[in-house]
Amino acid sequence: MRNIKETWNKIYQSGSMDYLFEEDILNIIKIFKKNNLKRILDLGCGSGKYIELLSREGFEIYGIDISEEAIKIAKAMLRKENLNAELVIGLIHEKLPYNDNFFDGIISIKSFYHGTLSEIRYGISELERILKPDGLIYLTLRKKASKVRSVPHKYIAPHTYVPLEGNEKDLIHYFFNKKGIKKEFYRFKLIKLSRSKDYYYFLGKKV
Repeated sequence: MRNIKETWNKIYQSGSMDYLFEEDILNIIKIFKKNNLKRILDLGCGSGKYIELLSREGFEIYGIDISEEAIKIAKAMLRKENLNAELVIGLIHEKLPYNDNFFDGIISIKSFYHGTLSEIRYGISELERILKPDGLIYLTLRKKASKVRSVPHKYIAPHTYVPLEGNEKDLIHYFFNKKGIKKEFYRFKLIKLSRSKDYYYFLGKKV
């Protein structure tokens, strides 16, 4: 398999990382404000689409992403728009460079499912560690859908596949179902769980 960091760098260098804006984030911002959340982490922040939005909304923003190219693009955007955020390069399913109980809220949009189940489980334990009590997490999680079947792929473990073609070739994808979400995120109180054709949208609270 290709080097993961190299793959993501190529994706951002090509300019092909142009996912549609997640409209539900606007509702999440309202919920964050209602709960008086201040310090927010964007886990797998990419080139800063949501970093910019959250910064404009007055939050204290942090971001982490595996791709140096994405972080470079995000930092250039922040300079251009005269906005502030603390951005670092790093893996989202390993030990995160933040203190315990540091964040009021965490978002991870179209990122957290890129890993094996064991990696995701470690990532969940890190979410719990760095999030304050009563802090909120908002994640988009991959679900099995027709899009998966339409792209050549191979399974490497239950619920775990890698595309054999396209920009995300060889990148691990783990897909969830409702039962799996409740099982793996048992440390968090479920506030809201909705879905689209391809994704689940999970809002939870650390208790």
